[in-house]
Amino acid sequence: TAGGVPSAWAGPVTIAASSDASTVSASVDYADVTGTKPPANADNTVGAINTGTTVTSGGITFSAGGAIKGGQTDYNTGTGWFLGYSGGAYKFSIGDSSSNYLRWTGSSLELNATISAGGLTFSSGGAISSSGKSYGGATAGVFLGYSGDAYKFDVGNSTNYIRWDGSSLTVGGSIIATGNIVSDSISKVNSSYAENSTSFSNGDTIISAASHASTSGNPTVVIDFCVMPAANTTHTLKLYRDSTVIGTFSFTYLAGGAPFAFTVSDAPGDTSAHTYALKQESGGSRSFTNRSIVVATHKR
Repeated sequence: TAGGVPSAWAGPVTIAASSDASTVSASVDYADVTGTKPPANADNTVGAINTGTTVTSGGITFSAGGAIKGGQTDYNTGTGWFLGYSGGAYKFSIGDSSSNYLRWTGSSLELNATISAGGLTFSSGGAISSSGKSYGGATAGVFLGYSGDAYKFDVGNSTNYIRWDGSSLTVGGSIIATGNIVSDSISKVNSSYAENSTSFSNGDTIISAASHASTSGNPTVVIDFCVMPAANTTHTLKLYRDSTVIGTFSFTYLAGGAPFAFTVSDAPGDTSAHTYALKQESGGSRSFTNRSIVVATHKR
């Protein structure tokens, strides 16, 4: 003893209410302390976990209350993350509440973010789509993902759409250019047709149409023409671009035969408009019915 106070005990210690606790100095095993006592790890208390905790079984269960959070003070409030019970439902939010976030509202999953690396990869399945939209479906909206046996894309409805079916791009409906399509980039067509029977002297023009001028590039012009001879005889026709012959066609027409039709592709080498004329050059007069020509200028 020291001053009448024991310096150590071998067993349990009981301090009575009348004892002077400030004069007691002793070592007591944790297992020997009875009644309410702090956890064995004194850093983990009711109000704080200071050294980390490993959960090996059982998990953490929220019962209509409680949350784990960092940065965010409540569900979708502030920048950080929240996992727990809020506003009558179990919820999750991560990111900042105004612009970049992933959150579970208690009934739906919402994403609003810019993916700057890695991206999203579909592996023979999955899709991103608007409500009710499937590839090729009538519901208006957007579909991007895997359908059938290919990666596909569909925006629009059953009549107005842009679709990629895995191998080809299809456009349905009207396309209205309001400046966001390169100026003068669309193919243009001129045509001419005459049905009546007409006699043409040697060198006369049977039918003609002009191509369109282009502001740039090197356009290709495709000419489709068709004529029906009115008599059984040999014919020679020549196709001109302005004054230059670009095709000569000789044939013998037999009664009951099909109309004579041909397609010619021409590269004028400039951006000017040209007149394409089919002329009768058989050496004498010839008559034709159902004469037509279509001149398509493919500008890009």
